[in-house]
Amino acid sequence: MPDKVLIQEELEFAGKIAKDFGISIGSHPDQFNVLASANRDAVSRTINELNFQASVLDMLGLPQDHTAPMNIHINYTPQADETLEVVATRFFRNLSMCDKGVYKRLTIENEDKGFFNVDNCIKFSDYLFETFNANIPVCYDNLHDFCNPSEDHNVSFQAERCAYTWVNQGEGDNDFLAPVFHWSEGTPEKPRSHAEYFALGNSPPHIAIDPKKEVKWECEVKGKDKAIRLLRKNSYCS
Repeated sequence: MPDKVLIQEELEFAGKIAKDFGISIGSHPDQFNVLASANRDAVSRTINELNFQASVLDMLGLPQDHTAPMNIHINYTPQADETLEVVATRFFRNLSMCDKGVYKRLTIENEDKGFFNVDNCIKFSDYLFETFNANIPVCYDNLHDFCNPSEDHNVSFQAERCAYTWVNQGEGDNDFLAPVFHWSEGTPEKPRSHAEYFALGNSPPHIAIDPKKEVKWECEVKGKDKAIRLLRKNSYCS
């Protein structure tokens, strides 16, 4: 690859800046990455893409844990003859073929339609932990929860449930990590489409299951930078 050394040096420098200033970095591979698929070609392409994205995070010097999350959608609906457990087992088998940097960083997100709302994502995560000792936290997305609700529609309650899936993998396994969640807003015409900015007063709830590890809310509207400035100006977040 041309300029490979230069690229690696620039990424390492960028990672150092992020660390010095306390900037969180992760990745969000697109919806075509489906580890739960029964199609071997699709899974092979997914593994290649996830391994590549993990390698970039490695070159940035980021830890191989959920403080630098790689967040994906399960993006699969169990077929008539499949249970959640069958899908989760296939997901885990395919995840086990990924590089360590993927395995240690991967998180899943509740989806705006289909089977994997918050309730089923948590069941999925719990099953992986209890059956395979695989720690796959759930990234809570408020807009997806609105479009594809679980039985309880309370945002703070559902976000807190997801926060408890972010268990520290290292020393002190009883501790939790600061979860990385998504805060968004849809448009009146197309609720699943991200709005340009947040409406006045629309701000994420304060969720902190550990006093020192408050949820990090990623801003998921189109005008991200301006939206964050407006939130800070109106004192809706720090």
